[in-house]
Amino acid sequence: VREYLAASYPESVRKTARFASLSSDMEQNALQLLRYIHTEQQASLFRPVAFEKKIGFDSDLRPVTITLDDGSGVSIIGVCDRIDAMEADGKNFIRITDYKTGSKEFHLPDVLYGLNMQMLVYLAAIKKLGTDLFGEVTPAGILYKPSKRSVQKEGEAKSLGFAMNGMIVGNEEVLNGMDSTNSGKFAPKNTGKARKGNPILSADDFETVLSFVEKKICSTAEKITSGIFDVNPIKCDGYEACKYCDFSSVCGIEEDDEKTEVAPLSNEEVISKMKEELGNV
Repeated sequence: VREYLAASYPESVRKTARFASLSSDMEQNALQLLRYIHTEQQASLFRPVAFEKKIGFDSDLRPVTITLDDGSGVSIIGVCDRIDAMEADGKNFIRITDYKTGSKEFHLPDVLYGLNMQMLVYLAAIKKLGTDLFGEVTPAGILYKPSKRSVQKEGEAKSLGFAMNGMIVGNEEVLNGMDSTNSGKFAPKNTGKARKGNPILSADDFETVLSFVEKKICSTAEKITSGIFDVNPIKCDGYEACKYCDFSSVCGIEEDDEKTEVAPLSNEEVISKMKEELGNV
C-alpha cells in the first residue's frame, strides 16, 4: 500500500495529516481483508481459478450472443472480479465473486425488475461458453464480497463487514464446500425458512433464475432497439434508480414523484413469477 501511494501521490500530499490518516486506514483495511480471505480459504473447498476475467470478443472466454425475435442479437460482455471452482461428486462447481467497496446486498426480487443481474449474467455466460476453460460448468452461486471493513467493533470477521452475501445452490456439496464450519462467516447461511432474504435455492430454481435472466436481457434489448424507453424508475432496499441517473435533467421525474417499488417477495413467490413469464407453469 505504501509503495502504491508513494508512486501515485506527490510528497506534498502525502505529508498532510488527512492523507496520513486515510493511508493508515487503507493499510489496516487491506490487512484485515487479507486475513479474512486467508481464513475463508482455509474453511472452503472452492479455489480461485481466474481474476479480472474478461468476457469479450478479444478474450479466450467468448461472449454469449442471444438471438432476438427480429433476428438481431445481443452479446454479453464484461469482467468477472473472481471465478472460483470446486470439484465434487463428479461435478465442476463454479461461483462468481464480485468485490464491493460499499455496502451491497443481493435480493432475489430485484431480478424480476432487471436489477442485480450482473453476476447472474456472467455465470450464465460461463456455463454456456466456458467449457474450454473450466470444463462442464455446474452453477454454485454468486457472491458479493465486501472489501471494506465496517466501523463496528472489531471481533468476528462477520462484524467487520467482510462476510459475503448473495445466492447459492443449496445442495450439500456446495454448502459444505463454501463453508465447512457452517458459521455464516464465509458464505450465506441456510436459514431454513421460505422468506425474503433466504440466500439458498435448489439447483432447479437456480436454473430458472438463469433462464429468466436471459429472457430479461432479450426483452430489454428488444425495447432498446424499438426505441422504447419508459420513464418508470425503480425503488428498492437502499437503491433508487433516479439517484445517479445521467438523464435526470431531461426525463421530467421529480424527487417526490411516485416510483415503482420492488415487492418484498419470498423466494417461492419470485420463482413462481419467473416460471409464469417463462411459460413453465
